[in-house]
Amino acid sequence: MRLFVPGIILLSLLAQGEEEKAGLEWWAFQTVERPPVPVLEEGDGLAPIDSFVRAQLSSSPATRRARSAFRATLLWRRPSGGDVGRA
Repeated sequence: MRLFVPGIILLSLLAQGEEEKAGLEWWAFQTVERPPVPVLEEGDGLAPIDSFVRAQLSSSPATRRARSAFRATLLWRRPSGGDVGRA
């Protein structure tokens, strides 16, 4: 049933005239392509998603990276073993 309805919609679009076929150029009917991972100078050892985020942040002049937190701050923010999962 899941494939039946989209198949009917696709067939009805194919049966239409050229003026009405513009729907086949919708984003939903385009093939999925993997974009290239941005290469950054300071991005050694980053996960691909981090490279995308840093490239987007560096392209915007209004944003800048915050400095790294001190080790004591990171330890203070870490949840203790008994509190994990509690609201």
